[in-house]
Amino acid sequence: MYLVSNSYTLKWEFVKYPCYKVTACKRIINVKSNRIIKRCVNGGSVGYWIKGDWVNEKNVNKKVRVIQNQTTPF
Repeated sequence: MYLVSNSYTLKWEFVKYPCYKVTACKRIINVKSNRIIKRCVNGGSVGYWIKGDWVNEKNVNKKVRVIQNQTTPF
């Protein structure tokens, strides 16, 4: 039995959906289900389906923000 694991550096998150993060290598990951969101074609435009909303690949930069540091109690 072989075990393969990947680790990604998360840099950005969607403003409307904070559980969707964008990695440094430009992949979109749902951190609740730990799944990579696939790039799709819808009516000739390339983008992503995020919680039923179509996000065009050209407009992703307008809908994300840098992840802020979170303070922990310990």
